[in-house]
Amino acid sequence: MLIYSETLNAINSFSRVTHSFAECFRRLGCSVEVSNDPLKRYDLAVYGPHVSVRAKTLCLFWETTKLKPEDAENLLAYNYKKIIVTCKMTQKSLLDANIQSEIIHLAAEKTPSPLAPFKTFRFYTIYQDLGYAERKRAQDLVTAFTRAFPFEKDARLLIKQGPNCAPLTIFDSRITVINKLLEDVNELHRNNHIFVSACGAEGWGYPHHDAMAHGRPVICPAFGGPTEFLNNTCAWMLPVEMINAPSGFYDRSGQIGKINVNDLAYAMRYAYENKAEVMEKSVNAFIRARNFTLDQMTVAVKKAFNL
Repeated sequence: MLIYSETLNAINSFSRVTHSFAECFRRLGCSVEVSNDPLKRYDLAVYGPHVSVRAKTLCLFWETTKLKPEDAENLLAYNYKKIIVTCKMTQKSLLDANIQSEIIHLAAEKTPSPLAPFKTFRFYTIYQDLGYAERKRAQDLVTAFTRAFPFEKDARLLIKQGPNCAPLTIFDSRITVINKLLEDVNELHRNNHIFVSACGAEGWGYPHHDAMAHGRPVICPAFGGPTEFLNNTCAWMLPVEMINAPSGFYDRSGQIGKINVNDLAYAMRYAYENKAEVMEKSVNAFIRARNFTLDQMTVAVKKAFNL
């Protein structure tokens, strides 16, 4: 099996998906080669809808309710035998463009760890917005945190950004931003209590998934990719208002979800004041994560590729 990924950097989401598929194929007895040579013809390509490589199958990611017209035309022109997506939102956006697809859920296998003592209550997030602030809406996390905890000295928010993220406005010493490259972010999951996200434009949501696999509850919008693996047993899922997708990354194509910052602040405060429920959701998170491992993904890959 020859698999295409634009980048082979292990911390990149496309690369991570590629390596998960590669492991599934190996478990099924296939020899596997991964390449980023755009001139080869592939069995599987992992990319967005603006893909420009030849492959039998495409694993596609998109984050709004509608494809850009030029991307829909591009996908139809390449005429992939099969397109795989990771959530119902993306599947519907393709179907609206008369493009069929099927869903395969991704895998995250982490070693769960006990919650750290609650002497300091720590929220955290991990994201990459590529310089488009409206994509991940991290500033909303800052606003919600300061509303939820105007004076509490034992509350903290840690923000891990990817390279070249949009700058944040922060005037609170309890909020820490890490923008240097970390090869291993597992320590962030182990050392904090609640993963929090304001992003209503996720095709899957690996940071959310990793948090769940570590046994960490999640607070996030009830929209898009995270709804495929999170539920109310292990997360606080917040209602969204559908808004037009922003310019830039999405070129205003389709809609994304937007949460009310006050709802986010309330959820953060609720978790802080209900630590027994946090512990319950922590246990449920790891239990839930056992449904989204490489074993389950391999079964889906075997069926999708007729292996």
